[in-house]
Amino acid sequence: MSSAAHLLTENQHGLVMMSRVTQADGYAERETSKEMLGKIAPRKRRLTGTTIPSALPKPCGR
Repeated sequence: MSSAAHLLTENQHGLVMMSRVTQADGYAERETSKEMLGKIAPRKRRLTGTTIPSALPKPCGR
């Protein structure tokens, strides 16, 4: 029997937000990622792989 470890990290600082260990069966990564994202981000606000200009820090000074 083989196991797979899964980590969900946030983008800005790389902090681990959630972790799971599952049985490696060929589908564990897909199923676990959906489950972990569903618990962290509500459906209406889920944004993955995008950058929103309003969410970026404002330049200071100039």
